Amino acid sequence: LANAGFDDIDVRPCDFVCHFDDAQAYWQAFLGLAGGAAEALARLPEATQAALRAAVVDDLAAHCCDDGRGGYLLPARTLVASARRPG
Repeated sequence: LANAGFDDIDVRPCDFVCHFDDAQAYWQAFLGLAGGAAEALARLPEATQAALRAAVVDDLAAHCCDDGRGGYLLPARTLVASARRPG
């Protein structure tokens, strides 16, 4: 922001939790947000893609949602920025 000419810059973290109904929902969200990484994954052999998905499912086990909804709860963080353009 400073390089773009803004001042009075304030950047704050905003923590939240994302709920995914199942591992497939998480995987699809990941691919949707991964940009170029998703394209690179798509070029991998199917067996490699399947192994990666299986590893993700294993990692998700630590985030099982135990509040009756099922699925997974994952912590997330975004940065919220505000600034002023001088003048």
